[in-house]
Amino acid sequence: MRTFSTRDPETSKKVFSWTGFIYLGRGMMPPLWGIAALTMLGPNVNSLEAMPTMLTRILPVGILGLVVSGMLAATMSVNSSYLLGWSSIIAQDIILSLRKKPLGSSSQVLLNRTANLVVSLFVLFWGIWYTLSGPTYFYLNITASIFLACAFAAVIGGLFWSCANTLGGYCAMITGAIGAVAFFFHVPASYAGLGSFTLAGLAMMLGSLLGEKKRA
Repeated sequence: MRTFSTRDPETSKKVFSWTGFIYLGRGMMPPLWGIAALTMLGPNVNSLEAMPTMLTRILPVGILGLVVSGMLAATMSVNSSYLLGWSSIIAQDIILSLRKKPLGSSSQVLLNRTANLVVSLFVLFWGIWYTLSGPTYFYLNITASIFLACAFAAVIGGLFWSCANTLGGYCAMITGAIGAVAFFFHVPASYAGLGSFTLAGLAMMLGSLLGEKKRA
């Protein structure tokens, strides 16, 4: 959202480059916690329970409560952002793009609220009554990769590669999603995740090159 809300491509490049360091740090913290937990507790501990067990052992009671409160606050913040983001995408980028006539401001607000309600009910059903077939962390990573791998290839290619075009972006979005969905057909999560990023990048390059030839 930061990248797409900038005033021009040059500013988008700067935003994407600087925020990349933040995301890199955020992405490195959980693996480092996991490595520290397995080092402290030994290899025989359940890997999904190692980090919480380590925190309960090394943190005093008051600090542990603050850490848990911070995690709950971060979860609430992320969930509210996701609900607003997805309801806006459904309302603005899907429903309104299919209409020939634009809606008024009050109708757009109502449409966003309705989409938010539908997404919230879906999340409620998914979180309470749906049983995951494997570890939740793998499932969340793969479902995120359905969009992340596609958008990563399309945005990086569009900002930093002069040959990138719309056809390449569409190819990246489609093939990257196909690679991630393979997880639901019993493909290992690591292969599905790596495959989605690889397919999206290759499709971005091939689609852009084909689009260039077609335009020429």
